[in-house]
Amino acid sequence: LVHEERDRSSQTQDTEDSFQTLQCLYLPSRKSRLLKSTDLVLDDAPQFTDRIKDFNYPFLVHLKDCDLSNDEYELIHRLPPQLRPKNLSSLVQEQLGDDCEQMACVMGTNCDVESRLASLLSSTYFRQAIIRLTKASRGERCNEEKVSDAVEKF
Repeated sequence: LVHEERDRSSQTQDTEDSFQTLQCLYLPSRKSRLLKSTDLVLDDAPQFTDRIKDFNYPFLVHLKDCDLSNDEYELIHRLPPQLRPKNLSSLVQEQLGDDCEQMACVMGTNCDVESRLASLLSSTYFRQAIIRLTKASRGERCNEEKVSDAVEKF
C-alpha cells in the first residue's frame, strides 16, 4: 500500500512537471468549446456570476462536471502560472451603482435599513440563536442567565 501511494505521488509530480514545458493548453469552456486556458475565466467568485453585466470572457467548465474534482481552485492552481485561466475575482470588482445611493442613510435618521437591522437584532429568534450558539460552544461552562442578560444589553 505504501509503495502504491509513492507511485501515485510520483506520477502526480511527473504529470505536474510535464506541464511546466507546455506553452499552450486548451480547456473546455461552458459553451462546449476548447479554448486556450489563458483566455478562460475560473469562476472563483460565484456570488458575482449572476450580477455581472457585459462580461465577455468565456468561463471554464465546472471541473466537477468532468468528474475531476470538487476543489476547482486547488486543481487549477496546480497548473503553471503561464497556463492558468484568469480568476473572476481578479477581473471583477463589486461597486454600488448610482441608483444605490438613494438607499444610503445616516445612522439615527430613522432609516429603513437601520430599522430592519434593529428589529432583527432585538428579535426573540436572534436572542435564542445567540444563546444556543454560546451554549454549544461553551458546553457546561455556559451560564444561560448571564448570556441572556448580555444579549439583552446588546
